[in-house]
Amino acid sequence: MALNSARDSFSVMRGKKQQLMEKIREYKVQLRVPTLKDVEEKYRHKLIQHETTQMAVADLDRYFKALDESLLQHHSKKVEEINTIIRSLWQITYKGQDIDTIELVSGQQEGQVSKAARSYDYRVVMKKAGAAIDMRGRCSAG
Repeated sequence: MALNSARDSFSVMRGKKQQLMEKIREYKVQLRVPTLKDVEEKYRHKLIQHETTQMAVADLDRYFKALDESLLQHHSKKVEEINTIIRSLWQITYKGQDIDTIELVSGQQEGQVSKAARSYDYRVVMKKAGAAIDMRGRCSAG
């Protein structure tokens, strides 16, 4: 009885194996169609293309950040140079005692969404004893 059960089980397994082998043959035939021909090579090529694109995006992001930082430093340096010139001209021309000096102040606009569309506000402030006061509305037109 156990021998018959083992033979039946063996026959069932052999049948399943044959079915699986037939499925494998069918899949191999399907893989030979022109649309799937060289699919592994095409996949490898697209994977390489995707990875290089990702690396290029990362490089461009680093470049953008470095350029942005450099521009901000240059901008700050130029504003400071302008303030140095304004300070020296102010001391030469202004004879009053109520204002020590005036300066140009720049700042990024609040609520900026995109770094690419960055813009700055410029304003003139007067300084007296180290305190900066916005000059808008505080100075004469002439």
